[in-house]
Amino acid sequence: MSDSPAFPVVDYATWRQRVERELGEADFAATLTTQLPEGIATQPLYMEHVRTVRQPRRAATGELGWSLCPRFESAEPGVTNRQIMAELDGGASALWIRLDLAARTGVDADDSAAPSLGGQDGVAAQHLPDFDVLLSGVELGAVPTLIDAGANALPLAATVLALLEQRNLDRSFVELHLNCDPLAALAHDGRLPASLEDLATELRQLTSFCHASLPAATAVTVSDLPYHGAGATAADELGIAAATLICYLRWIERGGWDPARALPHILLRTAVDRDLFVGVAKLRALRLLWSKIATACGIEEPPPARIHAVTSERPLTSREAWVNMLRITTQTLAAVVGGADLVTTAAWDRPLGESTAAARRLARNTQSILGFESQLGRVLDPAGGAHYIEELTDQLARRGWQMMQEIETAGGAEKALTSGWLAERLDQRRATRRTALADGSFSIIGVTEFVAEDALGRLRELLKRRGAQERAPERIAADPGTTAKRAARRLRDYLESRRPSAAPAATAEPPGLDGVTQAAAEGATLGEISTALGRAPGETLTPLPAYRDSEAYE
Repeated sequence: MSDSPAFPVVDYATWRQRVERELGEADFAATLTTQLPEGIATQPLYMEHVRTVRQPRRAATGELGWSLCPRFESAEPGVTNRQIMAELDGGASALWIRLDLAARTGVDADDSAAPSLGGQDGVAAQHLPDFDVLLSGVELGAVPTLIDAGANALPLAATVLALLEQRNLDRSFVELHLNCDPLAALAHDGRLPASLEDLATELRQLTSFCHASLPAATAVTVSDLPYHGAGATAADELGIAAATLICYLRWIERGGWDPARALPHILLRTAVDRDLFVGVAKLRALRLLWSKIATACGIEEPPPARIHAVTSERPLTSREAWVNMLRITTQTLAAVVGGADLVTTAAWDRPLGESTAAARRLARNTQSILGFESQLGRVLDPAGGAHYIEELTDQLARRGWQMMQEIETAGGAEKALTSGWLAERLDQRRATRRTALADGSFSIIGVTEFVAEDALGRLRELLKRRGAQERAPERIAADPGTTAKRAARRLRDYLESRRPSAAPAATAEPPGLDGVTQAAAEGATLGEISTALGRAPGETLTPLPAYRDSEAYE
């Protein structure tokens, strides 16, 4: 049997000439290229790539190859604990617990100056017994646990350390993430529990403590979620994350600490939006920027970046909400293929209120199918070598670096945020996105395009004739006032029952981490610990808005 003749080698110029001949008078760029919001034009054919960015995820974790990390925000610690146990029983391998606004801003739920913060936008865990209930049945030595108190991470760390001591756990095996991220907290909440100068000192304390006593833990998080929610593009988010990382490394270095020892204790949290390829390339570009910044700090062999990928809520809709399942699956796929270490998948009904147990189960099983059935965790770098992905990674990294340089020119991440420069930039991005929705160049299936109004009307009429009722997606809406009052009442009951000496006494010098840990072990609340630290008042600004693309049409 003779060998088949080889196909002739066709270079790009020859291919392009043939395509333009077929197009006739139609313009090649207008017909076959697509402009991404980042200003990158995607091409119809990639025959060469600029470079191969082979920076795979850290050592594979869990059975999936990454950690399945659901988010918990229910106000009641007992309710949240039941959700946690259900998620762990269903296959979750990590936990992300977000504390309420009261905890994040350093006050207690019964604080008369902020009576509405308790139980808002998170769990109302206010003292050691609350955390004991919240994490009852959780093997903290075996399950990576992210507890997010925004910028108020030092009182949180003290309380969690007291819990570890109470349970006689070996700290060296506990993968705890303390999520100290003052700039993202200020962007999201619009207020801080202390001045940025005091928080910089606490960030250094936590990083130093993790290095000495919690080797598997991270103290600092660099999150782009507030900026993503306010309209940032993927390139913007990369630049903001890079500038924030540089800002925190400067804070650490200012205290005489080596950034090389701090990097292993920093977590990167990033949103994954609706575009599959941009999502994959964004995570790979984030690792590239991490390495470039580490090299600039004189670190020859930087540790691998730890990345927590979170599916975006921006593309989710409340109209035809079931379509969200498809959107979320695409986002989760991008997070996994991009090499995230921890992945949080939103429930499809999140725009409708607090998610139901069934919706949370579907979110969890989305990752299980990608891992156990599609076997994505068995491939170290699935996108490596793909010409389009490599080119897109390179361009996103370059544009992200350019954004970082613009932020540095504006005074750095701290100045860019507090001066309003960043908010103005994101307002422009949001306006551009809305214009694209309005002129049809950017669409939302089921909302701005392929709207099934007639089909829905016929379905309603059919159900009416049959004597049935149309069933809308189940919705759980909590009353903020009731939630806040319940959190304050629980705290008052606790204060009446505890020892009078449990509250930390005021001292001339603020207590260190060991001192506040002892106070937490004796029953001090997060608000009392925050007060005992003797902090200066924190900055305030208008929080960055969080919006979904479809809101104007719903």
